[in-house]
Amino acid sequence: MEFKEVRLHTKKFDELYTFYIAKLGFPIYEESQTHFTLIAGRSHLTFVRSEQLSFYHFAFNLAVDHFDEAKTMIKQLVKLNEEDGNDEIYFTYSNARAFYFLDPAGNVVEFIERRDYSEEIKEGFSVSRILDIGEVSFTSECVIEHASTLLKAGIPVRDGDDLEEDQLNFMGEMGRYLLVGPLGRKWLFSNQIAEPHPVQINLTNGLVLEMTLNGEVEVR
Repeated sequence: MEFKEVRLHTKKFDELYTFYIAKLGFPIYEESQTHFTLIAGRSHLTFVRSEQLSFYHFAFNLAVDHFDEAKTMIKQLVKLNEEDGNDEIYFTYSNARAFYFLDPAGNVVEFIERRDYSEEIKEGFSVSRILDIGEVSFTSECVIEHASTLLKAGIPVRDGDDLEEDQLNFMGEMGRYLLVGPLGRKWLFSNQIAEPHPVQINLTNGLVLEMTLNGEVEVR
């Protein structure tokens, strides 16, 4: 499973455009009065103009050995989030390192190097050398029901995990995951409390996954 395009809603449209394009330097794929699309390696990230305040968690996958360079560069531009006095974390379970920050819309943005899945790139880090989108949040009032819908569509639960109603469930494989979790949980390295907001995900295999405005999950 790989993310071809992720479409998120935002009321902070102009602020996000300035933040990602002018400040962080993401290459742009297309833009209009209603949306703009960033190039994130093999993935596209689209922000759709909305009248509703929305925020999400999403992660960008880094190449092997790009973590320290990426952290140094981003830290010069944005204040990194901290938890227990640390501005990065090592996940023993997945052999991965990550750091986090908030964008102007309150999205919890993660840069992560997954040693078991990341590719090697000889050139030094820049945002144009991000590999792809590695995680996207699906916050739901019906975690098991919606996770089961994704299972039937061929989206597996991460190896070794079991589905749980009251926890964050990693669905996908090879370092690309939908994070299906309940309302009210705190996102790691932030004070943001998970809320359901509309999101559309186009996978490279042709599937379209959508969290609708009324909180339902659709697969087509």
